[in-house]
Amino acid sequence: MTAEVRRILDQCKAKGIILEPAPDGEHLDLHYQEPPPEDLRQMLRAHKQEILSLLKPQTPLWHAQEIARAVQKEGVCLFWSDSVQEVIAFAKDDKQSVPAGFVTYTSAELKELHKGKATIAPQTLRMIHAAKKAGGKVVGSKDVLEC
Repeated sequence: MTAEVRRILDQCKAKGIILEPAPDGEHLDLHYQEPPPEDLRQMLRAHKQEILSLLKPQTPLWHAQEIARAVQKEGVCLFWSDSVQEVIAFAKDDKQSVPAGFVTYTSAELKELHKGKATIAPQTLRMIHAAKKAGGKVVGSKDVLEC
């Protein structure tokens, strides 16, 4: 993702604009309270294809190994999750720059989530994701305070 697209996504988030692919897959649908300014609309048009590629659901051929390679190379990878029905971010660590508004899972969190498990039930993923949206994070048992 280019720095320009990151700025556009940050601006949309700040203005309460929700972006999603139109049903035809070729256009962006914008949901907002107030129409975006013309300069932002022009930037969205200019970078539409890159933004659409970030928002479109990925094919089942997109595997965890490919996400891991992208994270190692770029530091961050945005990915459509069928389980939680939104774009999420994967990052090497919490020092990576992720566009505002995306729930981020770090490499350490993913290791903790998958510790001893090949898969995680979709309802469990949705529950974890809801907690992360509320500001939570995935921690190991050694990080949990006992009361």
